[in-house]
Amino acid sequence: MENTPLSVRLENVTKVFTKSETPAVSDVTFEAPPFGVTSIIGPSGAGKSTVLRLIAGLEAPDIGVVRIAGSDVARTPIQRRGVGLVFQNYALFGHMTVRENIAFGLTVRSRDFFRRLLERRSERDKINERVTDLLRLVQLQGYDDRLPSQLSGGQRQRVAFARALAIEPNVLLLDEPFGALDARVRAELREWLHGLQQQTRVTTLLVTHDQDEALEISQHVVIMQRGKVAQTGSPEDVYDNPVSPEVASFLGANVLRGHVRSGRALVGPVVADAPRGANDGDSVNAFVQPQDVKLTAATSPNDGDVRLGTIERARVVGSRVKVLLLLANGDQVNVEMPRDEFDALAVSEGEQVYLDARSPRVFLGDYSI
Repeated sequence: MENTPLSVRLENVTKVFTKSETPAVSDVTFEAPPFGVTSIIGPSGAGKSTVLRLIAGLEAPDIGVVRIAGSDVARTPIQRRGVGLVFQNYALFGHMTVRENIAFGLTVRSRDFFRRLLERRSERDKINERVTDLLRLVQLQGYDDRLPSQLSGGQRQRVAFARALAIEPNVLLLDEPFGALDARVRAELREWLHGLQQQTRVTTLLVTHDQDEALEISQHVVIMQRGKVAQTGSPEDVYDNPVSPEVASFLGANVLRGHVRSGRALVGPVVADAPRGANDGDSVNAFVQPQDVKLTAATSPNDGDVRLGTIERARVVGSRVKVLLLLANGDQVNVEMPRDEFDALAVSEGEQVYLDARSPRVFLGDYSI
């Protein structure tokens, strides 16, 4: 694949921190397309932050190539890579005002160069003008002279974004930037980041543990597991077409056990085409997202129908209800449905319902989380 201008591409990258350890990342290859948001997600310890640090230049790969805008930067110093960094903990200077924190981002390239610029009034005015533009961009006009301690968490993180954007980076790297914020502020900043990225069009890579966050604001997703790339693609593609049981489970799917009979996969309430290469009697697993399970009232409780499940728990979460079902074979199924649909069933905990699973992904073999 050709390297697209302003894209970020890793080619067969491996990083080992000590000789006795398994690699933090191993043979990682993917491309983050230009001008959009690529989210890197995966369980803890999957190597997400290590990948970001390798792109930034905070770490050097033992093997492989890191390309930004087509050029190999694996041995290029961080200040020459044209990247902006935003971390979870803001990393602001507590003794500096908002304006001073943002202006400090311009020193990354060269402190001596910046000092010479400040000695010339015209250049100092240009820097002030740039900071004023950034304050407007991150919606913090009038907060110039405040210290970080006088700001909310969301405001501090916007200052961190402004400082990262001050050098007009080709690539913006975000490492769990909203992880320290409460749910409401996190949701607000997610929407704000979407608008900011649409305005700046800077190629952005986001490391996050929040799958909803990744699927909502990204155009491209990289799923990592055990230091390797497990799957890449659009949010819709990876969600609807997981390539492995591990990916399906990580994305929140229910795991249902079953077997193959007469060329069909019989997995609890799921009847689907058997995976390629499966033989009668083989074990299979079906993976179904909670919102793809449809419930209907049971007309004949305890009739032995495999589609029957017992409501173990039902919890109202705003306009939706999260239901935990227990199947006869011991499998548990999580269901998420609109509150009005659940209310129409007129059922409660301990009662039985029929369930149908839509859009199952069936994989051959045993799998346990």
